[in-house]
Amino acid sequence: MRVTAVALLLLVSLLFAESQESVYYRALKAEESGNVTESIELFEKAAEVGGPYTEEINEILKEYYQALGIGNSSLSYRFLGDLSFHGIYYEESWDYGNIREYGNEAFWTLSFSLDYSVSNLIHSFVLNYMGNAYVGDKISPMDSVKWMMAPGIEYDLVGTNFVFCANVDLKFNSEDWNPLLYGWFEKIWLRWDRHKLGTAFSLSKEWNGPLIAAMFASWHIYNPRGFNMSLLLGPRLYVEKVFDYDAWLMSTSTAENSTEYNNWNNYNPWENGGQWGNPYGESEQEESADSTWSGDYFPHYNVKWIGPYLRSKFTYKFRYNITTEFKLNLFYGFAADGPSKAYERMNKFTGTWGPTVYWSPNIMTLYTGVENNFRRYFDIPALYQEYLSDKISIWEWKLGVKVNW
Repeated sequence: MRVTAVALLLLVSLLFAESQESVYYRALKAEESGNVTESIELFEKAAEVGGPYTEEINEILKEYYQALGIGNSSLSYRFLGDLSFHGIYYEESWDYGNIREYGNEAFWTLSFSLDYSVSNLIHSFVLNYMGNAYVGDKISPMDSVKWMMAPGIEYDLVGTNFVFCANVDLKFNSEDWNPLLYGWFEKIWLRWDRHKLGTAFSLSKEWNGPLIAAMFASWHIYNPRGFNMSLLLGPRLYVEKVFDYDAWLMSTSTAENSTEYNNWNNYNPWENGGQWGNPYGESEQEESADSTWSGDYFPHYNVKWIGPYLRSKFTYKFRYNITTEFKLNLFYGFAADGPSKAYERMNKFTGTWGPTVYWSPNIMTLYTGVENNFRRYFDIPALYQEYLSDKISIWEWKLGVKVNW
């Protein structure tokens, strides 16, 4: 069996260029044997090859350079291409029935990174281009458009014990545009063996979407082969705009008693521009943060959900560049501020989970996996049961390829 395995490895090495993981593994073996010169050379080679472990390798090299008193600066680049196809099963249920739909969607990412290393810091400047499109008919409850694209820019700063990331994505589609701002900071306070403990903060805001802020305690385990883990746990704030049914009922009740409402059938709102504008409330004025009635036919309220948030990823790296991954993200939110006292008794449970398998023979990575996204409301007020479903579940089977060099 040992001879067969060696023969297979030789065959693979002849067919494919050596991957970053294999060079990295040889560097760690050289380090364990005490051969500093060879280990540094292999670490530098692994960094030049490029791949998913570049950040960890650069940190190791900086520690060597610092210990040996070597001043070092370098400029390198990375390119990432990712294309995947997803088969989707959408299910939504509430008191008035169920919705079940199937669909297919394609996702793609192109990314170019310029990395500048100096002293103990790595500066990365990244240009991203992401997008997705339905293949065939779209799933109507999930989205109103058939495609979305998002060019973006990103800046990363990596130090010996911290990581900072900031990016802007200019998301747009055939009907609208919706920029996204995102920031991340993590500080490592304690290291031992292959473990890292720290704290992290994240903030994101979509122009026409939710504001999300979170604070974490983090625990990472890293091994070039075997078990790896990234576990983050902490409080999260999720602010989203929802239909304010209470304000709408109050406004319509007031309108029914008004002269304008009684004369509605004799009035053409579009004639000469109309002093009421579009009767369906397509107001050009921005929504306010509260439920004040401002002429919009459908008033909204910015609900604030607060609760614990778990963000985790578990991987196991086998030989022959095969990796299995299991992702689990969970958020249980309490409505700390809602349009009514009844709404504030609601709770929301959301999450994403699922396994993925990767094979990286060289600069190319093939992957397949299953993922489930779900959302569940508890204690929905009677007024909102007509349009708020109890639960939504989206199953995705994905098959894709990445190219990273």
